Amino acid sequence: MLSTNGKIVKFISQSKAKVNFKDLKMQFCRSGLLSQKSLKSIIKTLIEDGTLKYIYEFGRSYIDISYERPILISEHVYIKPENSSFHSHPGQTVIALKKGSSFGGGEHPTTRLCIHLIDVVLHSNRFSKQKDDYRGLDIGTGSGILALVAAKLGVKSITALDNNPCAIYEAKDNVCLNGMSEKIIVENQTVSELSGCYDLVMANLRYPTLIDLREVIDKKLKAESTLILSGLKPDEVQLILHHYKKSRFIAWNKVVENGWCAICLVRD
Repeated sequence: MLSTNGKIVKFISQSKAKVNFKDLKMQFCRSGLLSQKSLKSIIKTLIEDGTLKYIYEFGRSYIDISYERPILISEHVYIKPENSSFHSHPGQTVIALKKGSSFGGGEHPTTRLCIHLIDVVLHSNRFSKQKDDYRGLDIGTGSGILALVAAKLGVKSITALDNNPCAIYEAKDNVCLNGMSEKIIVENQTVSELSGCYDLVMANLRYPTLIDLREVIDKKLKAESTLILSGLKPDEVQLILHHYKKSRFIAWNKVVENGWCAICLVRD
């Protein structure tokens, strides 16, 4: 059974919207579970030990999960800061990340959703026996986190693309930090400039970009392939599925967190 602290962390992590103290008070004080004084004390403790943090947006303060400590993102994948001495249990994978400005530090739901699907795909009976021969492509790699997860979970080789010089620099740094330089190549190229075809494509981008990429992605994927798309709002999922159906993709899995969605599409 979860402790009270655990219930608070779970409520924040599973909320579909940003959470402030008033939201926590309504959830835990009105039910009689906690007094307001006790709630404040628990929040203070969770912030001091690095479990939670305050964020400030447009003049408002919210309470969110902190990713400045090792944290389990999916069943088999931890993310940790570069200087953390944390070591995982057998069967789990740890991705070390340098603190940087590029997208993909684990703070945003779309990153976590994508990692969750990569984890599920590469551990499923459908895909796990083939992954050692997979060529992967990460479009808009940012920090390089998705490429790193796929590489550490067994994908043979991955090309990670971005057009932002800062992202290219930070992704290369993170690839070296994790000892994945032999498996991951970080490039400032467009998808259409690439040669060869891929088994697994990952793209954490917004809906209009994903729509625009469909035809060029289609040309770079093998006949039997897997596509993981994140960065979608719930009302955009059916539109994406309809669009990618033109390339014979069908939905295999979908995950949702805090008003964002990620989907896994397959083509046999």
